[in-house]
Amino acid sequence: MISIAFSARKTLISENQGTDYSGKNRIKYEVWESKAIVDITIVIIHPNANIAQTLERAADEINFKKINISQLLVLSETSKRESLKSYLINKNRERYGSMQCKEITFSEFIWDSCINNDFQSDEDLPVVNHYTDQELKDTEGTYPSALVELSKALSSNSYFSIFLLVGDGGNGKSSLCYSLYSELKQQNNIVPFLISSEAITSFVEETKYTPDSITSIFDLYEIQARCDEQANILDRKRFEISLCAGSIVIIIDGLDEFPSIFGDKFDTIKLLQSINESHAQLGKSRVLITSRDTKLFTDDSFHDLDIKRYELLGFKERDCKKYIRKRFRDESNLDKTIDTILDVFKDNDFKSKDRVIPFILLSICNIYEKSDNTDKFKESVSSKALPFLCLNTLTDNIIYAIFKREEQRQKVPIPALEMLYFFAEFSARFGPSWPIVEVESELKLYYDEKAESILKAFRLNDLIKFSNNVLTLKYDFTLSYFKSLYYMDLFYNFKYVNECITALARIRVKSKEVSDLFKFINNSEKEVLDCILPIVNALKAEPQSSDKKLKQKIMASIENIFSMTLLDKGIKDKENATELLKSFFSNKQRNTIDNCYIKGDIPPLDFSGLTIINSRFSSMQRFLQSNFINSSFMYTEFNQCNNPLINDKNILDAEIDKNTCVLGDLVDAINSKIKLNENDYLHLESEAKKFLSSFRKGLGFKDVKIDYIKFSTSVDGLSKTNFDKLRREGFISIKYEKENEKFYIIDPSFKDSVQSFMTNNQPDHMIDRFLDFVGT
Repeated sequence: MISIAFSARKTLISENQGTDYSGKNRIKYEVWESKAIVDITIVIIHPNANIAQTLERAADEINFKKINISQLLVLSETSKRESLKSYLINKNRERYGSMQCKEITFSEFIWDSCINNDFQSDEDLPVVNHYTDQELKDTEGTYPSALVELSKALSSNSYFSIFLLVGDGGNGKSSLCYSLYSELKQQNNIVPFLISSEAITSFVEETKYTPDSITSIFDLYEIQARCDEQANILDRKRFEISLCAGSIVIIIDGLDEFPSIFGDKFDTIKLLQSINESHAQLGKSRVLITSRDTKLFTDDSFHDLDIKRYELLGFKERDCKKYIRKRFRDESNLDKTIDTILDVFKDNDFKSKDRVIPFILLSICNIYEKSDNTDKFKESVSSKALPFLCLNTLTDNIIYAIFKREEQRQKVPIPALEMLYFFAEFSARFGPSWPIVEVESELKLYYDEKAESILKAFRLNDLIKFSNNVLTLKYDFTLSYFKSLYYMDLFYNFKYVNECITALARIRVKSKEVSDLFKFINNSEKEVLDCILPIVNALKAEPQSSDKKLKQKIMASIENIFSMTLLDKGIKDKENATELLKSFFSNKQRNTIDNCYIKGDIPPLDFSGLTIINSRFSSMQRFLQSNFINSSFMYTEFNQCNNPLINDKNILDAEIDKNTCVLGDLVDAINSKIKLNENDYLHLESEAKKFLSSFRKGLGFKDVKIDYIKFSTSVDGLSKTNFDKLRREGFISIKYEKENEKFYIIDPSFKDSVQSFMTNNQPDHMIDRFLDFVGT
């Protein structure tokens, strides 16, 4: 803080000098001097210090050191305390009676010094039309207003470093974020800042922006600020201090989308840890994150983070009525309109637990608004058998109704079903934003002279917004929905074409669309592998190409399909994971795995007796726990497969052709295991010599009772429990028995070998056999 506001400064009393925690003391402060335009003395009272003790000590030391002060600035966590000025005047009125003094909190100082006026008065976000609040719940109960509860949480200090808001797609998370932003904007000394995955997606696709990495909340802030074309962007130090002091409230809408936008460059765990570390400073940082993916934060990696989880519940009937009243307030018979629209939800599987997803209500209201009469509206939204593969929910009926209405009203020259399939394909291939050039090119390929009118229908579709030559899905919910339709058609009907490779390479394994795909297949007459393997085999059969990007996409596609199948089947053990491996990648040649591409933290595998060729293994943290006996690898690449925490030496059983394989960090693993083997052998030799020395006397040998034998506690073969085995193998003999006690000697046939080993450190074939026996 001091370095930002005062570049020319020096320490008068350091933090170490101002700290005293001896006995009952809780004193911690520091004193600086700045000689810029005017001379200012700055005293910082550290958090968690005893205020009275610290003020008394600071005044004593300042007076003792005869520090003259004309301007005094005192910074502390709280304003509810005594004044340092009073303490100083009591100590020396003559020296300090005329000084000017300002005593403020850290937050007030940061607000004045770190956040400039331009940033404070940033423009408002668009208003959400007809915004209707809904209920929110956490582990403690249900709150009637999500907006009020989250506004309260983000306006005060909290134990929690992160507030997490989860909810299905279309449940109103983004609308709530916009409204929350506007609400916080009205408060004093708070700057809300919205980071939108939707906006950043468009920005990245338009500008081809590629960051080096995203590991902190500042990295995301900087991208969003560029996206918003902000004139004034805080540097990292100002941002982090402002966040730490609670002067900036950060709202991140759609955290689960960023890994698909930035790939491996986006590190979710490190980003959340950066937020946690910021909060640990003063306990004042305020960050809200929204996510559709409820599984995103169930990983063990997140257990140490202080996250408070809220769930957005969706509209109850009263909320639906409230929204309809706002939207159709000019209708002459508003009650009838409400009844007509709400009738859609009766006896429908989508109205779960008496709640409705706001997006669905919005879509139904759109259809109602554009229907000529009530009968036409009811016909449009009635549940019926649909002509495409889907889960046949109300969502499917509503989406199809939108396309049917567009077909009729805009006189689209192709059937509604074909339009729907185009939306599904473009969503899977391009994501939420589709370059107009790509869409136009595709339409001309299929429809020639009709392409222009079809493209116009695309632009006018209720689910699309068009700007800057890009077609973008209006609602994040529809992206997942259209992808799920595409994957159902692709896998179930084997609609394999080259264009699908891009879509498969972009699949998010733990996503709703993948979950919907397997839900559909598992409810159908087909087996999962009967749908999956034909696509995998088609990918593997793609002709060899010099196009490196295409090859990478094919490998990524196969990696994704294997991982999502493993996840669907709930496979967590080595045996079943290996069976799936063989189902996917066995070729006609016996015991050969070919074109095997696997990525991620999957169970260890059993490669025993297998030959693996033309393959790639990536980011497999448990790879070294696999079995490798009699296995061989050729033309195979290993990326991030080393795990220093795994001590298994199994990898040394594998025959890896180093001339054709790319080992990556597996080199470190193999070298460490070889070194471990060498160290093990040296340890074994040392323990063996200790054991054999029990039978030595000078340069000769002696007989000993069992109580005087130096057994090993670390080499099992030299332990007391396995002693009889050494006798049976002929290494040890009984010389005689006396008073029920046995006296043992080195067997005569073994004495010369022990003599050479112990005297000259020269192991012969007998010693090798001995070491091999006890070390096994």
